[in-house]
Amino acid sequence: MNIEREQMDSWELWNSFRILREHHSQLSIALDISPSLPSANSLGRWFGEPVRAAIIYTNSFLTNAKGYPCLSKCHQKLMSGFFNHSIQVINVQ
Repeated sequence: MNIEREQMDSWELWNSFRILREHHSQLSIALDISPSLPSANSLGRWFGEPVRAAIIYTNSFLTNAKGYPCLSKCHQKLMSGFFNHSIQVINVQ
């Protein structure tokens, strides 16, 4: 699920799907992390869900003063939360 979409709330879409599947215990989700992030409150809802993976694209990385790739502070905080919840992070181009 792409958590960047503004016209629909991805968590609400996920919740509707989960309800249709009667909260099946083997149902989990992978999040598609884009360069622009929704609010911290919107992101926080996902930490209560069975997220198994987060896919982050190389265009989400910035270049720091020394020319090395880095993430914005918001992305760093999000990734830290994923690591604390044992969510696999996948970097793709």
